[in-house]
Amino acid sequence: MSILHQLRLRGFRNYSRLDMSFRPGVNLLVGGNGQGKTNLLEAVYFLSLLRSFRTSRIAELCEWGRSSFFVGGRMGSSGGAAGTVGLAVGVGKVRRMRVDGRRIHRASEFIDKFHCVALVPEDIHLIRGPAAERRRFLDILLSQADRRYLHVLGGYKRLLKSRNAMLRNSGRFGLSAIAAFDEQLLRAGAALIGARARLQERLKASVVGEWKGLSEGPGGELSVEYKSMLRQGEHCEDSEADMIETYRRMLADTVDQDLKEGWTRVGPHRDDLLIFLDGRKLSAFGSEGQCRRAALALRLASIQFLSRSESVKVVVLVDDVLGELDLERRMRFGERLSACAQVLLALTEVPDWLPRGPAATYNVGNGAVIRVQG
Repeated sequence: MSILHQLRLRGFRNYSRLDMSFRPGVNLLVGGNGQGKTNLLEAVYFLSLLRSFRTSRIAELCEWGRSSFFVGGRMGSSGGAAGTVGLAVGVGKVRRMRVDGRRIHRASEFIDKFHCVALVPEDIHLIRGPAAERRRFLDILLSQADRRYLHVLGGYKRLLKSRNAMLRNSGRFGLSAIAAFDEQLLRAGAALIGARARLQERLKASVVGEWKGLSEGPGGELSVEYKSMLRQGEHCEDSEADMIETYRRMLADTVDQDLKEGWTRVGPHRDDLLIFLDGRKLSAFGSEGQCRRAALALRLASIQFLSRSESVKVVVLVDDVLGELDLERRMRFGERLSACAQVLLALTEVPDWLPRGPAATYNVGNGAVIRVQG
């Protein structure tokens, strides 16, 4: 996996036209509020994952008055242009994706070209938001690590949508048709749950370590637990075959209620990643600062997970997440960032907590970017 060398924008947010390059290491984006720093990070994130970290409405990414936008980039190793790959996506009435000029049609063929993790103020929703936010966190991380997961996830969502439609039209389809359809659903669902449970097991030690580095004093003990109705224990020893049998039984037990309400009550679309501090649910008992630091620990742990081998480089996007950290913790955070292959760091002024100078500094103002150093 590669870092970002070049970025090209057309009609994206407040950028009518932009061509810029980035360096390995820490790249500072410095400018006042509302000048376009976050928009740049959002564009890089979109190029990596075909989604925004701020909105689910893709039309909002268009420049005012336009109905389409383009994001392109060139990725490669930290050593230079050798072995680079070009990515491009145009969004208008339809979405068109290209890899090295070749048209592709599956998102799974696009999003594994470089890994990107965003640390943004909206991450507070990972702790205080609904379970859907935490499921999305797990699903995005797993999709980045293995394109097969994205394929299974897409299939499960289509199957779930169809099952719900059948429940609402049971007079037309009948219980036997729904039961036959369930066999496809439960196998896809069990595969998702197993993958999420294994991810939680891998993340929990990293989350604890990142939390300790960000907390003041003892800070309390942070823990994470993947909660699913289909897993019988707290750990992930449940085999996929066992989960399928449990899933089959629970679908049968709840079908009458499903028919009454018109939606499926059991499955990975109902699961959650629970966050505890000293054994108590953080979202209910934690302070604003504790919740934000926990969200930051989750994101930093996800960088560790993706950086599981020397060949994997992660592009880290950072925007306004340091408000709850004192200078000592900011300096620790700076050390953590400096160890990453590439960081795009958006700030209103040049920071005094980075352990060494940035690889490049850019002034951002009113849809224009000027490199002033590096």
